[in-house]
Amino acid sequence: MKNLPREWLAGAAAALLALVLFLTAPSVDRDPVSVSARGTYEAAPVPEPRWVPQDFASLWPPGGDPYKPAMDRRDLPAEDLGLPDFPANPGAVPMLRPAPDPRVAQPRVAVPAAADLPADDWLAAARAAGKVAGEDLLPTPPEEVFDTVVTPTGEVIGTIIAREPDGLVRLKLKNGQVRVFRKPDYIEIREGLTTAARLQKRAAEIAAGTNALEHEKLGDECAAAGLWELAAREYQISVGLSMKETVVAKLAAAFARMSDPDGEIRAYRTILERGQGGRETVYAQLGLLYEALGLPSRALVAYQGATKVSPYHVLSRVRLVVLLAGDGRGAEAEAHLAALSGDAARKELPDVRFAAGTLAWFGGRFEEAKSHLEAAGPQGAHLLGCVEAALGNGAA
Repeated sequence: MKNLPREWLAGAAAALLALVLFLTAPSVDRDPVSVSARGTYEAAPVPEPRWVPQDFASLWPPGGDPYKPAMDRRDLPAEDLGLPDFPANPGAVPMLRPAPDPRVAQPRVAVPAAADLPADDWLAAARAAGKVAGEDLLPTPPEEVFDTVVTPTGEVIGTIIAREPDGLVRLKLKNGQVRVFRKPDYIEIREGLTTAARLQKRAAEIAAGTNALEHEKLGDECAAAGLWELAAREYQISVGLSMKETVVAKLAAAFARMSDPDGEIRAYRTILERGQGGRETVYAQLGLLYEALGLPSRALVAYQGATKVSPYHVLSRVRLVVLLAGDGRGAEAEAHLAALSGDAARKELPDVRFAAGTLAWFGGRFEEAKSHLEAAGPQGAHLLGCVEAALGNGAA
């Protein structure tokens, strides 16, 4: 170094200084301020952003929370919302996308209708009920007003004056009388369903001690109209006045339609307590009811009561034979069958042949049972099949 010329050393120092100044000079890419050609500092141009943020302010509802943008602006087209498609989840915030180029025509995306979008379960239930949070969601259409109430048969009932807000209907009848009906009663009048009221009025007008035939006819009309409770009441009064087996059967059918075995038992006991003639029919119906209820011991008592009143009551004797034979009391069943077979004409009745066939079946006499059941008709068909199956298996 000592032998180098002094000029060389000065040139190397100047080059080193220039290199240091070059490396430490400010950069335009890293600093918004740069040096101009004249040596003065001026602001560098700011490049345009590549992504345009979504203008959520346009999505806010009037007076809404700015931190909860309303995404249910289905009235705006998709390109105005800045969305590629309508989001599957209406509450989700969409991703940002580049701003569309105004020089290129943008395709319009069809926005689905509000009915095609999924709704919350509670909102759907509220809409179905017509209310949301106790307030009307949809306006309730006014009820149709019938100025003149006419039944399907053409009978004019009256004219509607007004409808009260609590559901009452003010009706002016043909005779000038103004009456107020509740909605069910009004609908019944409007649709001509006045049969029940008419029959109830007739039942109230007929005294309890009048002719039994009148009560029977009224019971038939009530049964035809489906008023089984009123029909059973009229049949019971008719039986109490004059015992008829056909009316007792109608009484049993009315209670069966109502599915009220307790009421039927009470009605039979009420009739029996009066001590009038023909009680064996009521005893027999009571026994059949107990059998249907699965109470064979009570049925036996009822049938025995019928035989005490009328020793040759066929139905009660037949049921006694069947029940006693099934209970293993063959001797008692034979005694009741002998009482039935004493008369040659009664012996050939289908019911008596069925009782004889049943007793022979439980006694193991299958050939005898088969002959009796074949003559018993349809009521012995099931037991006849059992007998034939037993004979087919080699039973003697």
